[in-house]
Amino acid sequence: MKRVPILLFTFLLFSSIGFAETLTIEKAVEIALEQSSAVQAAESRVDAASELYREAIGYRLPSVDVMEIVARTTNPAEAFAFQMNQERFSMQEFGNPANDPNNPDPLNTYITRAEASMPIYTGGMLPARAKQARLMAKAAKLEWERTRSQVVFDVSKAYADLQKARENLDLMLRMRESVRRHVERARNFYDEGLLVSSELLRAEVHLSEIEEWVTMANNGASLAEAALNFQMGIPRETAQQLEPLPDYSKNIGELNEWLAKSEEQRPDLMAARLKVKAGDYEAKAARSSFLPEIGLKARYEFYDDRLFGDNGESWSIMGVARINLFKGGVDRAKWSRNRHEAKANHHDMNRFEEGVRLEVQQAYGDLEAALLRHATASSAMEAGRENARVVEERFNQGIAKMLDLVDAETALRELEVRELSARYDAYVAHFRLKHAAGTATIESNEDIK
Repeated sequence: MKRVPILLFTFLLFSSIGFAETLTIEKAVEIALEQSSAVQAAESRVDAASELYREAIGYRLPSVDVMEIVARTTNPAEAFAFQMNQERFSMQEFGNPANDPNNPDPLNTYITRAEASMPIYTGGMLPARAKQARLMAKAAKLEWERTRSQVVFDVSKAYADLQKARENLDLMLRMRESVRRHVERARNFYDEGLLVSSELLRAEVHLSEIEEWVTMANNGASLAEAALNFQMGIPRETAQQLEPLPDYSKNIGELNEWLAKSEEQRPDLMAARLKVKAGDYEAKAARSSFLPEIGLKARYEFYDDRLFGDNGESWSIMGVARINLFKGGVDRAKWSRNRHEAKANHHDMNRFEEGVRLEVQQAYGDLEAALLRHATASSAMEAGRENARVVEERFNQGIAKMLDLVDAETALRELEVRELSARYDAYVAHFRLKHAAGTATIESNEDIK
């Protein structure tokens, strides 16, 4: 009876291990986008920019204020006016010789006032500010998209780096096992008098070198796993079982096609253009200082000698017009400064566009070189494997020396590592080119851009 819980526990344990969900590159990106602080910060900036646009629109609408004013005064003019506003003034009291109008008694007045104001014309300042805010809101949305794209690229690269590190570790482990068999065979040959001690020592030294390479590869794989977890925003010690990367296309198209994509699709480039356009409106807003401003005000008031009283009431409507005649040249200098800054923004934009083209061109060249390097490395690796097989057979027959076998294995290891590096360099180069052009790094997921 005691064996049943143990067997059940063992079954559940191995079932959970066997059916553990593997991590695909799409899933890794999805997790990173949900956890990324950079994406969350960009989302908050989008919300802030949207509110700024609403704020700019609000300045063009009427504003309404309600206030309560309390006054106690012995000022003759104010006391006289407040009495009239309270509608408590009488000619009998005013003409009473006992009342001295020049020395009135303290008078308490409570004013309940509702006031509305609305700009009619501001010389184009408010429309310019609203257009600026709208452009900046769109730019913030595009920058959010670029932030997401950067996260996708970083996670994709980290995913490929972990795959590369684990494959390199597996390569080192297989090589260590192969070298161990060769060392055992060399010891047998030595015991039979078919091998000199120097060759056996050379084989044992080679095995020690392989052990060092295994240790380095194991540390590299652990660090790459921690780096992927860091990019995903999860605990660094989380163990990951990865799905192999999908094959990439070797038909990369023409450079001009990628340049055209970057011109039309790269979010940060489009955001920069919108910001430059928003900067142009700054000079238009500054020019409004030379034009008249027209506004409308309306007021409704209650006056009484008690709080929130309404014994006296009145209303008024006012039109206000103002024009700036002279401020010591401040407005003209501001207008001129904004025009110069707008020109500078256009020059910076031209440089940014050239920088994007250069980035795409460099990424395209790196991908071309990576694909060519991988093709060359693959051919060389196949040749190296055949050479190592032939040398091993000759060694087993006693024709080749241990030194020949060690040299062949070392050369094969270098060729396999070269092919491995070239293959994953091509993966990363694909990711980098797509990121530079502003296209989807992971094409199989339509939600990732």
